Amino acid sequence: MQKNKPVYTVRESRVSDIAIIAQNMREADRKEIWRSSTHTPDSGVRTAFFSSEKSWTGCKDGVPFVMFGFACVSMTARVYNIWLLGTPEIERAGLVFLKKSRIFVDRMRKLAAVLENWVDSENAVSIKWLKWCGFTVEPAQPYGWLGRNFHYFYLKS
Repeated sequence: MQKNKPVYTVRESRVSDIAIIAQNMREADRKEIWRSSTHTPDSGVRTAFFSSEKSWTGCKDGVPFVMFGFACVSMTARVYNIWLLGTPEIERAGLVFLKKSRIFVDRMRKLAAVLENWVDSENAVSIKWLKWCGFTVEPAQPYGWLGRNFHYFYLKS
């Protein structure tokens, strides 16, 4: 008997997605949220969602596994913070996730002169993804409430 292939979709985020992502968040994202802002997974996802101009949720067979979006830092300079928080399913989704994420990064670039943020220096999977999407990742430096090493990253349109 053949196993059905999973169906991956992306849709606009919903408030109900916050708890699902927070409860199942991958360890690297949990650490990054805490190290940058001392937020819990729930408050980290909630803050990102409610401060965003737009956010999307990736689902596998209808179940959310990643949320991402962008929040305006400077309207006049068109600078936006880009963010992504997810569950371990991100890594299992592989090429499907990579292809779809690049499409959405390109959509955000059309509105922004600069997409930027900080990534924990220990979050190797996210750093690799950022580079794959074309972001410049600067050398690590102390950042956030705890002064841990983070990389500033950016992508100019």
